[in-house]
Amino acid sequence: NTTIAEVVRTREDLRVAMEAALADTAYYVVVKDITEAVSGLRNLRDYKKGKATFVSLENVPSVEPIPFPIQGDGVLGWAYELVQFEEQYTKLFAYLLKDTLVVRDGDVARDSIKEYPNLTCVTLDGDVFKSSGVIRGGSHRKDEGSLIGKKDQIESLKVEVDKLQNELRGNQEELELKSREFEGIDLRHYADEMKESQRDLSDHERAVA
Repeated sequence: NTTIAEVVRTREDLRVAMEAALADTAYYVVVKDITEAVSGLRNLRDYKKGKATFVSLENVPSVEPIPFPIQGDGVLGWAYELVQFEEQYTKLFAYLLKDTLVVRDGDVARDSIKEYPNLTCVTLDGDVFKSSGVIRGGSHRKDEGSLIGKKDQIESLKVEVDKLQNELRGNQEELELKSREFEGIDLRHYADEMKESQRDLSDHERAVA
């Protein structure tokens, strides 16, 4: 089973905002139905693995995540439209990101919740503003946003590692080739040619003298 944060993707510059929008639900474990959730709870209890929150895809209600079109300076868009996920998670993210707007900063968020009721704004820095008057934010972790799309990040790192390993192998092969070429050079041959050139030069010098 995977967490909600692991099954959603977004642009790198939006990861902090999306992690803030999902809040604690980012850690929820996604299961097919209640039966699977109960099985998960039983395993946690039997193996003393602590607690977890499960979300049953079968029981997620259908909602309209985008209440109305919106645009303006500093408004990046509805959170639901700024994420990618597999089709089976459509209802889940519609429900979790309902009425959630991604904006540039706190000033835009403040103006937006004043103008629109029942709105949640998340800034690029991960601060959350709600029309109800609830505001969450402050200092941020260095790794904030890293939960979102972690699988994609891992795959990207694997690709980069493979690329570097291939480059390293290529460099090692080139180094071995150059080493063999160097070892194959007959230095005595060059030394004899140099002595011969020196003798010719001396002969010329004597002829000139």
